[in-house]
Amino acid sequence: MSSQKTCRFINISTRAPIQGGAKDVIAGFIINGTGKLKIILRGFGLEAGVNPKLTLQKYPSGEFVASNDNWQNGLRAGEINALPLNLQLGKDTDAGLLLDLSSGAYTVILSSVGAKGLGLIGVDVIESEGQVPTAQLINISTRAPIQGGAYDVIAGFISKGSGT
Repeated sequence: MSSQKTCRFINISTRAPIQGGAKDVIAGFIINGTGKLKIILRGFGLEAGVNPKLTLQKYPSGEFVASNDNWQNGLRAGEINALPLNLQLGKDTDAGLLLDLSSGAYTVILSSVGAKGLGLIGVDVIESEGQVPTAQLINISTRAPIQGGAYDVIAGFISKGSGT
């Protein structure tokens, strides 16, 4: 008797200071499997004046994939607006990218086109009800500047399913 292991990452998120340039926040992830994985990348400014921008690149080539400054100006804004509330964006200045990505390694950079300050970056898998995607997140990572105090870096992830 075999048991199919379906435990998988469905989210990585990091709250961290956005300081600009080499001190921007970077989330890395690897997609493995067949087909495409539907994900939403979200960037939030958590302090006044922080206007987040997301830039997605392939890793390690640095090949540009997509970017967004204000989610409502994006190509799939209507689809983002129709997502469940826990995956939606709030402010017009939040950044969001809804994408169908193939297997590979990616980095998403969270920067600010406004003031420096505290931000949040999230990578979320969008799953159809009752279906396990054939492609999955198999690795997640974050690089962010360490300041301490109110600017501590806080990383989180969510897994779903059974198995190990």
